[in-house]
Amino acid sequence: MECAEHQGRAAIGICRACMRGVCSECAAPQRLGLACRGRCEADVAALAATLEQSIKTAAISAGMLQHTPRLWVGLGVVALAVGVGVFALGFTLPQLGGAVSALGLPFLAIGALVLLAARRIRKP
Repeated sequence: MECAEHQGRAAIGICRACMRGVCSECAAPQRLGLACRGRCEADVAALAATLEQSIKTAAISAGMLQHTPRLWVGLGVVALAVGVGVFALGFTLPQLGGAVSALGLPFLAIGALVLLAARRIRKP
């Protein structure tokens, strides 16, 4: 491969930003590779910073995914508790009892569905 700027010169590497061949005169060493001197140095530095940030957040994301099944179980239990509470509250109200109790049924259904779905979630 030849240098993109100097025809006939052998390239020592490839610019991380523009993917063109660079010779020793054109190459600007960066943390994670080479850049075209004066033209792509800022872009390669930004790519390196983005990659380093991605590596840092990958560990956080993996930790969050480990707790996902517990989160869904917790949400299911809360929905069931609200459903039972609203359903039971309906029996204590003389005039609106049936209507209030009926409001608890969707929460019971949602809680049951969420708990069933939580059983299917696998840990990464």
